[in-house]
Amino acid sequence: MSIAVFVRMRRKIQSELFLVFVSLSVVDTLALILKFDTFLTGIGLSKNMALRYYVVGCQVLNWLESCGQVCSSYFILLYTFERFISVRFPLKRAIICSGRRVRIAFLCILVLFPISQVYDLILFKHRGKSCGVMPPGGIEKLIYGYLTLYSQFVIGMLMPYCCIALLNGMIVYHMTRYQRKRAALKASTISSEERTQRSMTAMLITASTYSLLMMMPLIIGRCLDPNKSTTNVGLDMFNVVALRIISPWNYCGNFFFYVIGGRQFRDELFNIIGLRCWRSRGKYKSRRTDTVHHSFVLLISSSITVI
Repeated sequence: MSIAVFVRMRRKIQSELFLVFVSLSVVDTLALILKFDTFLTGIGLSKNMALRYYVVGCQVLNWLESCGQVCSSYFILLYTFERFISVRFPLKRAIICSGRRVRIAFLCILVLFPISQVYDLILFKHRGKSCGVMPPGGIEKLIYGYLTLYSQFVIGMLMPYCCIALLNGMIVYHMTRYQRKRAALKASTISSEERTQRSMTAMLITASTYSLLMMMPLIIGRCLDPNKSTTNVGLDMFNVVALRIISPWNYCGNFFFYVIGGRQFRDELFNIIGLRCWRSRGKYKSRRTDTVHHSFVLLISSSITVI
């Protein structure tokens, strides 16, 4: 749904942000692809319908999920950096965050990080009705653990979310400082462009902060047990809850923030699902009724005048 709305809005928002938003919607979907596959079997469908029970599906689905998770964190970092430049250096934003530079960063993310997760295609194997790295205690399992720790967790998750937290703090600081300056100058008028930028900044900062909060339990759990070798039952349960329950909400929350914080997004969404047409018909009917009533009053008035 987000992709459809952004495609309809492609002429109303900046081209570089349109590219990031659509790509983020795609990779968020890929990050949940194994959850969808598990859901199909959970609602009673045959295991033969689940792709992870096949040799190619076992490898490709795990690779797509890890690629989606890593790319999602860097796309969030990309638009957070763009918002920081818009707030801190508004006059230099067109140069620093030009469309060409954003497209280069976008292509680098889509090329480098899927390559960095290619070990999922090599080490994941299918045996019988199970899918994983085999044998469980072999050298391949050890190699996979280290690759996952450094490539997916440290580089793909810990580094970008630390940068996101730092940039969000700086954005809030500079926005607060700017508001104080306006209050000191008693400047009450705000242009429509500035109002739009402030609204978008607030929405995106809220979305990135939400993503940071949803991923924080997983980051804490991995930092406490980087090699997943703990014998503490409480910590193991904490990691399971963070991985299986809390972190998946990171990839399905952006849509709700777009709906709540973006008026243009809501308008286009209403157009897609038909609410805007219904409301337009209602307004048209009311205007038509008012016109008929006004015409009738004029006719009565003219008749009285003639008499």
